[in-house]
Amino acid sequence: MPTLRTIAAEVDRLVLAVNQTAGPVSRDEVERISADLGLSTPAVLKHFCEWLLTVGVTKEIAVARLPYLPDGAVAERIAEWRSVGVVREMEGRLHAEESLRPLLEAILDARADAAEAFWLGHDALAEASSVVASVVAGLDPGLAVAHDHAAVPLPPHAALAFHQMLTTLRYARAAAHVDAWSTAGLTRDDVLALSSLWREETVTRGSTDRLEALGLVHDGRITDEGRSLRSRIEDDTDARNAPVFAEVDGAGLIALLAQLPPH
Repeated sequence: MPTLRTIAAEVDRLVLAVNQTAGPVSRDEVERISADLGLSTPAVLKHFCEWLLTVGVTKEIAVARLPYLPDGAVAERIAEWRSVGVVREMEGRLHAEESLRPLLEAILDARADAAEAFWLGHDALAEASSVVASVVAGLDPGLAVAHDHAAVPLPPHAALAFHQMLTTLRYARAAAHVDAWSTAGLTRDDVLALSSLWREETVTRGSTDRLEALGLVHDGRITDEGRSLRSRIEDDTDARNAPVFAEVDGAGLIALLAQLPPH
């Protein structure tokens, strides 16, 4: 399904451009505040800024949001947030305490600046935002992380709001991908390593041990069987992600997104 894969690539391009531009801008301030609060790392917090500042996030959603971290890693971070008193729980959802708000706001402010620098005033922004908003509004509740993120209020800044909605779409595809590789019988460590080899990258996460035993990798190289399986996983991801875009003109959405910088 080339259209779905192209939509995913365009969404990734736009979201990651903002995130990668904003990260270095806010890093020093975020690390300073993090140290002052007694946090060992602010790394996981960046994934939950808009949640923690508004509607809150459940532990289950937080764990599901980061399926490629080691087992227990997210729970460990949440335990630390609680121990240093930077979050409170209300009706099963974690919310930022006042002490944590400056750190989260610094991350979002940097994203807003990056998004506005790329897209504010661009002719395609309003129409692309409208189409993406219609997709987000129709998300199936079964897409737990994406559906929960869709309930987070949008910021008043048009460019940052667009970035937030695109991020929701990334969560929807991520869920489809996890379902695809799980159905194929792979573990998290398997798919991390197999994906790296499939992209002709060095394996820095995951393990090839089981892949070797399964005949998907031989002497550190992906086999034809491994390449075929990884391609089928991508095809299955497309198929599972297809209902998200069933009510929109996929080619039209691609054309809109493709107009937006950076390229």
